Parts: sequence; C-alpha cells; structure tokens
Amino acid sequence: MNHVEAVLPYLPLEVADMLRLQLLTAMRPSEVCNMRRSDIQPHVTHPGKNWVKMHLKTGLFV
Repeated sequence: MNHVEAVLPYLPLEVADMLRLQLLTAMRPSEVCNMRRSDIQPHVTHPGKNWVKMHLKTGLFV
C-alpha cells in the first residue's frame, strides 16, 4: 500500500480521493466512477460511522 500512498500527492485531488475510497472500501474502479451523490447517505444509526453507501442493485445501505 505504500506505493499507492506515494503517488497520491501527484494525482489530481478528485482522482486521489477516488483511490482512497477504493482502498477503504475495496470497490472496483467502475463502482467508484458510477457513484452518484444520492448513493451516499448520512449514517445516523451507528456512532463513529459518518456515511454509508447504498448498494446499487438492492437499494440497501452497506
């Protein structure tokens, strides 16, 4: 993972954020690229988790 973190400062901000999201969630690049704002919701039921992503096929929050 050090090699990934090493390139982050050289990437455009949006691309670096997308890469960080992939590292944190194990999402595929296409899943990150296809996310919409409506796919992300505030997480109010579990303290310490600020946001959750809606599963695109089932509509359930994961």
